[in-house]
Amino acid sequence: MDDNFLHEVMDFSKKVTPEFRKAFPDILDADLIYEVIKLPTGVPRNFWQSPATHWIRVFSKHLRIAQRLELCLIAALHNGCTHCWCICGVINKHMNKNEKLMKQFQTRPSLVFCHCSLLMFGMCAFSSNDPRFNAHGADYVGTAFEEDNLDLYLMKLNVFCQWMHSEEDKHAKDDMIPLRLVQGKFQEVTNGLKHVASLELGEFKLALFVQLIVHARAFDRKPTSFTRDLVYPVSGKSSMKHLEVEGFFKLSPEMLDAILDLVCQRFGLSTAVRDSPETMLCESSPDRVNFRNNFYPKGMTMSRQDERGLILEQEHSNHNWTTCEHVLEPKEVEKEAGLLDDLLTKTIQMNAKWKKDNAEKKRKWSNDN
Repeated sequence: MDDNFLHEVMDFSKKVTPEFRKAFPDILDADLIYEVIKLPTGVPRNFWQSPATHWIRVFSKHLRIAQRLELCLIAALHNGCTHCWCICGVINKHMNKNEKLMKQFQTRPSLVFCHCSLLMFGMCAFSSNDPRFNAHGADYVGTAFEEDNLDLYLMKLNVFCQWMHSEEDKHAKDDMIPLRLVQGKFQEVTNGLKHVASLELGEFKLALFVQLIVHARAFDRKPTSFTRDLVYPVSGKSSMKHLEVEGFFKLSPEMLDAILDLVCQRFGLSTAVRDSPETMLCESSPDRVNFRNNFYPKGMTMSRQDERGLILEQEHSNHNWTTCEHVLEPKEVEKEAGLLDDLLTKTIQMNAKWKKDNAEKKRKWSNDN
């Protein structure tokens, strides 16, 4: 795309609440209107999390590793990349002029994100009736801040990341990790997190978390093709689900590995990048609705991982892909007493109102039907 490309328009200026207008008078309508291109789901699968990856990388210069993990977690849980793009854009513009907001973001970025989401749209959308893509019934604010379990939750996820790095070191660049080992570890981690907090991550969301960690270069690690094997490993999701619809019942991880190998051979793909045949089998299913629903805003940097495991990025209107470098961690920020108190109180209050309004809407819908 060049600068003369005719984009579609996505206008959030009419969707934000009056409370948001009062809180952020410097945010103009023009800041909430985006030029976008919409692509079918199957086209951008390798880099469909680019909106979140873009902002995590922008924010990384302000954040330590723990806070980067926090942003990756909330991006993995969030319902849509378009809202995520808009919320993060407002945070980025405002905190560069607001020292207190900057310190709050450096201390607890997901709290600032939830506060802005509730303030902008009157909701904090981390739940849906579709458990494939969303943490079913998750209440991030209630779990992370009311139950005060976020630090322990992030610690468990950090342990998982260290396991990922240790396994990565054991496998050769082109060696494929056994699917059963991956599935077993994902089940172990998600089951362990259930004992930490009521927030349900799920194996699919954990896979998205891994993809964000890798694409955003949250750790100073040289990525390998191993990490691409961790993107869609879950029984009952993606290709395995669609193969079962076509009559391949009771697929073991070993059987799915064999099928993916055959797809790789047929289309000349590397067996070290399991997500490619997974995507082909998933997107080609007649049950898969492949309409234009992936939004890519003008100005966003696209991210993808190649067969060697390198993370590549491409700026808008630039046809060259460049290697994505790790963003150095800043010095640890000194935590101020009471820095988050008002923000936390307001966020919990807004979240409670949203849940109450949601419950009332469901009650009315139930009565009407």
